[in-house]
Amino acid sequence: MFSLCSGQNDGALEWPAVNRQVTFTIVDQDPDITQRMSASRSFVTDPNQRYNGKPFWDKADITGTFDPFYNTHIGPGWGWHYILPYSELYRRNFVKNDNLIIFSNFEVIHDPGNVL
Repeated sequence: MFSLCSGQNDGALEWPAVNRQVTFTIVDQDPDITQRMSASRSFVTDPNQRYNGKPFWDKADITGTFDPFYNTHIGPGWGWHYILPYSELYRRNFVKNDNLIIFSNFEVIHDPGNVL
């Protein structure tokens, strides 16, 4: 699940954050680099997506709710229930020494019609 969170640099960022590609990668930690097969899933933030009548990907203090535990606003979530089945985590070497490595990337797509 991916959510935007409010932060001290919100005033310097472009809002709403549309046409951004979000990618999650679970790293295969096989010791033999030639055998690694990491798992990734991506989506592009949609400029037409709405949440309670507001742009879904607008600032979290506009579309989200305040979370007192983190002392910040957290926007609505988007994504998947899982990136790969639980059984796959142990069939390959995604979990090693009780560690799971997940990379996330959030980048501007200059030509959203040309993604994937």
